[in-house]
Amino acid sequence: MSGRAPVEALVQVGDVETRYVCAGQGPPVLLLTDEDPAAAVETPLFRALAESCRVVSAAPSPDLDTGPWLRALIEGLGWERPALVVASRASAAWVERVLAEAEACCADDLGQRVRADPRAPFPPAADGED
Repeated sequence: MSGRAPVEALVQVGDVETRYVCAGQGPPVLLLTDEDPAAAVETPLFRALAESCRVVSAAPSPDLDTGPWLRALIEGLGWERPALVVASRASAAWVERVLAEAEACCADDLGQRVRADPRAPFPPAADGED
């Protein structure tokens, strides 16, 4: 990975402290995953994103509504219109739910939205842009 090495950090998202891993430099990309964000660092997807982007890997809690959590995460990071990549090794349904909740709540706060397999090479096919 070029640029910054992966760093683990916390951000206050509403009433919830969210742990994330950040690496790289460049345009902001949120990588949402259904597993430990630190595990994402080892995936081909995270490594490829970090080559040319500032990527943050985070995992929404299953107990929270993803849309408001995502909006608060974007604000907590101080980002404007990051690209959103949603990846799961286990559940295509989870990816679809997260993308739908993000679109319903945060469409104006996001740039490009992408479904991805964390094990696959990057870039995956884009779902949509503003």
